[in-house]
Amino acid sequence: MTPGVAFFYAGLAGEEMASNTIMMSFVSMALVSIQFWAFGYSTAFGSNGIFVWSGYINVGQSPSGTYDTEIPHTLFAFFQTQFAMISPALLSGGIVGRMKYGSFLLFIFLWTSLVYDPLAHWMWSLKLDDSWAITAMGWEGKMGSLDFAGGTVIHISSGFGALAAALMVGKRYNHGEPVKPHNVPLVMIGLTLLWFGWFGFNAGSEGAADGIAATAAINTHLAASAGFLTWVCLEFVMSTKFDPCGAATGAVAGLVAITPACGYVYPWASVIFGVVGAATGFTAIHMKNHLRYDDTLDSFAIHGCTSTRTSRVVGAFYGNGAQFTHQLVSQCVAAAYSFVVTIIILYLIKITIGLRVDEDNEVNGIDLTYHGGFAYDYKPQDYAVKTENSDSSDFFIVGAPDQS
Repeated sequence: MTPGVAFFYAGLAGEEMASNTIMMSFVSMALVSIQFWAFGYSTAFGSNGIFVWSGYINVGQSPSGTYDTEIPHTLFAFFQTQFAMISPALLSGGIVGRMKYGSFLLFIFLWTSLVYDPLAHWMWSLKLDDSWAITAMGWEGKMGSLDFAGGTVIHISSGFGALAAALMVGKRYNHGEPVKPHNVPLVMIGLTLLWFGWFGFNAGSEGAADGIAATAAINTHLAASAGFLTWVCLEFVMSTKFDPCGAATGAVAGLVAITPACGYVYPWASVIFGVVGAATGFTAIHMKNHLRYDDTLDSFAIHGCTSTRTSRVVGAFYGNGAQFTHQLVSQCVAAAYSFVVTIIILYLIKITIGLRVDEDNEVNGIDLTYHGGFAYDYKPQDYAVKTENSDSSDFFIVGAPDQS
């Protein structure tokens, strides 16, 4: 799924930052995988201290006896790594094109260690009690808060982290101008990977091939479909256009919305989650334009706002008034914790190695500064249509891109 985020975000971003946007997601995949292997998995799920499963020591091919007891422990650890590495990739959408790449590397390492790992521990960590029964170990799990596949742990944390990062890094030099997607097919390829990958994301969280996993899969698909159609309708009312990038964003909002509830609710309810998720994301994006914060690719709107709205609704469809309260408490704590700790991490980076690229590099293209060239070996302005002495509309190069 993380490559899906890379392509989705890169297509939505400007072409001068496409490589940087892709590299933010892929470096999250690589760096967080090593972090999770070294100590992150043990921090999030271990019960006897930070080093109990560091380096996957004692993580063998047999079931753990605590987590997903029908699959090998190594497979569970691998699955949870996918959750950890996608979270900072989602967050990166709030700051693309204007943060130093080295600073970003340090940031995602610290953010995963200090934000994601503790939140995963609070919600999902388990232990064997004195009677050998599996019980919750983290305080949110003990309270009874529900998060089937990461609505709070992943989407609220990354969404509010994106908001904090956008505020700390600051606005783009041309803030106020709309961010125009430069590659619609790339957006749709990213959506394809995300939509398909989300089946594993949600259904796989059951840890078994059973009825709950099947319900989670169909709920995931219905919510994405409802989100897609809801966004199309809302955008048509606003602009009389059927924008493919908007529709893709609506599908992602539907996927985000159903994530905390996919294994708990009936299929008819998943349609409601998809509609509410897309409507929430659509409204949040339009509010952003009035509030003037610069969340470049709307990570906060789609992941933070949407998941905040639907995570607590789990209590209305699965539980009672007490469950609603548990959901509200856990999501408020997760949002506040992620926001505050992200601010602290970025402030420390800012006063040491700095956060922001200078304006010249931002204007000329961050791809050239940090990645040695642009994502494409041409730019649209470097091409012209051949119109003389030709029956075709072939293109020819009239000038190589200036990458000096």
